[in-house]
Amino acid sequence: MKITTDISNQCFCSLKGYALAAAAVLALISPSSFAAPFIYIGDAFSGVRVVDAATNTETTRVNTKSYSEVAIHPSGGIIYAPMRSGASYIGSLEVYDAKNNNALLATIPMGVLPNSIVVHPDGDFVYVASQHEQATPERGPGIISVVNTSTNTVSATIELEPYQSRRGQSLFLEINPAGNILYVGSNANRTITAYDTNTLQPVTTINVDFEFFDLEIHPSGQYLYAASSEAIKVIDTTTNSVVDSISAYVGYFSIAVHPDGNTIYTANYGNSSVSVIDVTTNTTTATISTPFPPSLAIHPSGDFVYVTGYNIPGPVEGFVSVIDTANNQIIDTLHIGGLLLSIAIGPMLDPVGGAAAGISAISVTCTNSTSGQSVSIGLGTEKTWDCESSGLQVNSGDAIEMMVTGNAD
Repeated sequence: MKITTDISNQCFCSLKGYALAAAAVLALISPSSFAAPFIYIGDAFSGVRVVDAATNTETTRVNTKSYSEVAIHPSGGIIYAPMRSGASYIGSLEVYDAKNNNALLATIPMGVLPNSIVVHPDGDFVYVASQHEQATPERGPGIISVVNTSTNTVSATIELEPYQSRRGQSLFLEINPAGNILYVGSNANRTITAYDTNTLQPVTTINVDFEFFDLEIHPSGQYLYAASSEAIKVIDTTTNSVVDSISAYVGYFSIAVHPDGNTIYTANYGNSSVSVIDVTTNTTTATISTPFPPSLAIHPSGDFVYVTGYNIPGPVEGFVSVIDTANNQIIDTLHIGGLLLSIAIGPMLDPVGGAAAGISAISVTCTNSTSGQSVSIGLGTEKTWDCESSGLQVNSGDAIEMMVTGNAD
C-alpha cells in the first residue's frame, strides 16, 4: 500500500513526520550533520575561486574582476564582490547567485577603488567602502555605500571625514554581532569611527596611532582588533578605548577570531607565518610557517583555518594552507594557482531535505511555498534526499513543503 505524507516548513535539522496506514508508520528522521560550507577566494587573475570545504577541491569560479574582499550573505546563497576596472578605477558591487551556477544578479555602481565590504548579521544590508572620484585631503576621503539586499540598490551613503595623509588611504569595515554598530577604519587618519547602523551617524572615534590593515570583532562583541605591521591594538567596545597592544611580527595583514572567542589567528605576510594568540593573555602561543600569507579565514565549526599564500620569486603560484586548530598543524595544501588575495567562508547550513524510515520511499516533491517552485525527486533505492541539490531554490526564511510517497515496509 502506498503512503503519502506532507511535511511543511521543515529541514534536516528538525524534520519529523508520521503517517498511519494499514498499521505502517512513516518516520522522517534527521541526519546529524550540517552541509559543508563553500570557501570563496579572491584571485587577482581569475575572479573568485569556489572551493568545497567537504573535499577541499575547487568546484567552480565566479567570473569577476574583483580582487579585494569577497563577502557572503548569511543565507549562503549570495556572493558580493566589489569590482574595480578601467583607468579611472571606478568601482561597482557585483551580486551573484551562489545557488544558481553563480549567475550575475546585479551590478551596483560604487565609488573609486572599493576595497572593503561587510554584511549586516541579519542579511538586510551590505556596506561597501570606496573613495570619492576626486578625493583630496580637503575633500572627504571616501564613502560608505549602504546596499539594500532585497532590492540590490544603494539606499543610503555615509560621507567620511577628510583625511590628513596625502599618500591616500584604505578603508576597513567591521560590524558588531548585534548589528547596531558599524566600524569604519581609516589607516590614513589612524582612526576607527563607530557608526549607529540605524541612524548612520557617528557615535565615537577611536585613535589607534598607527596605520592598520584589518579589523576584526570578537564573537562576543566586547573587543575590536586592529592589525598593523607593528602590533594588534585591542579595543574595548564598551569604553571605545585601546586597552592592550599585542606585539607583532612583520606585517599583520589579516586577522580572524575563533568562533569560541578564545584564540586569534593572524596572517603575517612580512615573515611568512601565521600567529596563534591566546585571547585571555593576548600573547602568542604558536607560530606556523606558510609562505607570504595575505589573508585567512576560519571554518564556521572552528576546526580549520584556511590561509591564502603564494610562492615568490618566480611565477606566481597561489595555494591555500589548511590548518587543524586542534594541533596547529598544516594538514592539507590546495594548489589552485593564481594570485590569491582574499578569502571568505560561507555558513554551515541545514540541508533542505530528509530521510525515510518505516517506508520504501518512491518519490519526494519539494515545494518552495514562498516562491511557488517545485521539484520532484525519484528515490529508487535511496532513503535520503536533498531538495536544493535537486534544483530547488531556497532563500533564508522561505517556507518549504515536502510530499513523500512510498510503500509501507
